[in-house]
Amino acid sequence: MAITAIKGEGMAHEEVARIIKPWGAGGFFTPKELAFVRNSNPTKRERFKFAWRYECLDVLLWALGYKKELPPPNVICDVKTDVSIIVNNKGDLLWRNSSPRTVDELLDMADYYYRLHWGATELRLQGKTNEAVNEEIIMERHYALNWLIRYMGQEWDEVTTDT
Repeated sequence: MAITAIKGEGMAHEEVARIIKPWGAGGFFTPKELAFVRNSNPTKRERFKFAWRYECLDVLLWALGYKKELPPPNVICDVKTDVSIIVNNKGDLLWRNSSPRTVDELLDMADYYYRLHWGATELRLQGKTNEAVNEEIIMERHYALNWLIRYMGQEWDEVTTDT
């Protein structure tokens, strides 16, 4: 996920290809991620979509106990800190050094982001805004949380964020 987000952010295709092998990441991509990573000329829309995955990564690091809390729903995650967590916990250290959150914590956060997403959607549909929420941030976090709680049994590439 971090590699796809880095590519989405603008890292050159050749540079992305060079970091996959040393990290042993080749087998971890979902079909859609793999298609994006292999695409030497993705569209601006595809880059944008995958760059937002940093927010999902932040949720996963929170779920593993590396983050005390998620940023407010109008604040983009701290990418530099998240990437440093991964760099400092290569391979199976990321799991071994984790302190996973409980199922109750995951469910509570998923419910919270479901409700935030509902509210952000309602605001958009009414042509209103609120500085306290960012629908893109909320949607990405909702996406990751739905995957974590196995919402509708969906695989990563198929997760929905129904509101």
